[in-house]
Amino acid sequence: MKKIFLSFICAIMLAMPVCAQEESEKSSVLIDGKFYSFAFNWQHKPKGVHWSGASFSFAGLEGLDNYDVISKMGRSYSFTLNVSNFSLPLSSHFVFGTGFGFDWTRYHFKGDVALKDNSAGITEFFADTRPFRDSKLLVYYATFPLVLEYQKKIKNKTRFFMQGGVEGLLKLYSKSEAEVRIDNAIKEEYYRDLNILPVNFRVVFRTGFDNVSFFCYYQPISMFASGKGPELHPFGVGIALH
Repeated sequence: MKKIFLSFICAIMLAMPVCAQEESEKSSVLIDGKFYSFAFNWQHKPKGVHWSGASFSFAGLEGLDNYDVISKMGRSYSFTLNVSNFSLPLSSHFVFGTGFGFDWTRYHFKGDVALKDNSAGITEFFADTRPFRDSKLLVYYATFPLVLEYQKKIKNKTRFFMQGGVEGLLKLYSKSEAEVRIDNAIKEEYYRDLNILPVNFRVVFRTGFDNVSFFCYYQPISMFASGKGPELHPFGVGIALH
């Protein structure tokens, strides 16, 4: 997964247009019967950073292979609602941004396995002899970005942008849920005392045109506390509307 993630980043970097210097505009002023020309460098402020809005991404967990667990990628996803953002223009092409939002992520697993704490209080995958209809991990975060964005107008006033940075993650809620088949009935079992880190961060890259963007993210630090859970690194690829 790291190779795919790095390839995505390289593709974005290669697609970045060269920042061209804005052309100066000249103006003439009549003083004592003579014309004097003055050059003015008009710096056009970029629009606000592209972060607020709604997004959807397919999500995964790097490291599941170490525990013989397989993720259902088609059913593992994130919904993000970025409520607001604050922008600080740095030049005619670059703008710094921060803000506030929410992220709801669900990871679905194949087979009769689920996450829960053992008797020593360590979160681990356990195999059950009972058949599961579904097993999933739910994690909800508040998000706080720190991003730098490059913007460039192209043909037909379309605005291209490319953005990179980090998103701080504050855990709001988490649980592991298993739907177990018992005597032709489905019983839901919940496990909530998981050792997911309350504060974390992820690296985010985004590129797009006008109000649409494609993005990816990767969490370099495991979502579980060291020594108290599996070594798993969330990642995702998705699309956003701003």
